[in-house]
Amino acid sequence: MTENDPVYQLVCELLHKESLFYCPQVSRDLFERTLAPAIASGKTTVLSVEGIGVGNTIGDRGLAAQRLRDLFGPAKVLVAIRNQLDIVVSMYFKNGCRARTNYTNGYRIPPVSGIAGRFVDFESWLQFLWDTRDLGGLLSRYQYGPAIAAFEAQFGAENVCVWLFEDFKYRRTATVQMLCDFIGVDVEETQALLADAWENKGPEAITRCRLIRIDGSPLARIVFRLQTALDRLNPFSAALASEADPQVSPIWQKRLAAYYDADNRALARSRELNLAEYNYPQLPA
Repeated sequence: MTENDPVYQLVCELLHKESLFYCPQVSRDLFERTLAPAIASGKTTVLSVEGIGVGNTIGDRGLAAQRLRDLFGPAKVLVAIRNQLDIVVSMYFKNGCRARTNYTNGYRIPPVSGIAGRFVDFESWLQFLWDTRDLGGLLSRYQYGPAIAAFEAQFGAENVCVWLFEDFKYRRTATVQMLCDFIGVDVEETQALLADAWENKGPEAITRCRLIRIDGSPLARIVFRLQTALDRLNPFSAALASEADPQVSPIWQKRLAAYYDADNRALARSRELNLAEYNYPQLPA
């Protein structure tokens, strides 16, 4: 979707706007122009937004759930979760290797002295996440239980399906069958659509090194090109390029296990999810 797409504008209204500036009528008008006709025709309409439960920039996942319920009314909610240890690695490549420390899902956290704006190693990235975990940082966002509870409160627990990214990856056929049954769509048609789906094979490490957000201005583009040229001379860039898959050290595994233990165990019990099979961070029993 592009910025001129009405559905994109609807998502931004619902999930990105602070309550001080949010206008329900604007969302309602966009909804009536885009999704309402398909819903009225009896078609099953699926709206997919990455990070809807954990990463919307209004900084309040409960408010996001409330806005969706107010606009859509009764609906089925699919919540996909992923092993937190894998997510921190993924987010490092997306944001951390340049220490984009203002990327905190709506919260403005002061840059960490000594690492902001330059390439940092994976351990420093983890330390930044740990230091900001109680300030709206990413680690707190991957405690899934509170977000799921917010959607259950708005839509009813029976209308919320929590499923594992790992199941979709390793048990795709069975997982797709379960999801189709839950939302009431044809499984054969869905499998056919997924057959040619693009799979993320992972960018080259050196490309990951060069990730940066710019505002599109001529000056920003010039700065970006200069920075990219310097990056290629940066010894850390070469080191990162040769180490495409950093590992969470045993020390950090234990620390993150303690942090996520209670939430992951409660979620596994309430939703009968075998998180231990995929090594979700938990303390030893």
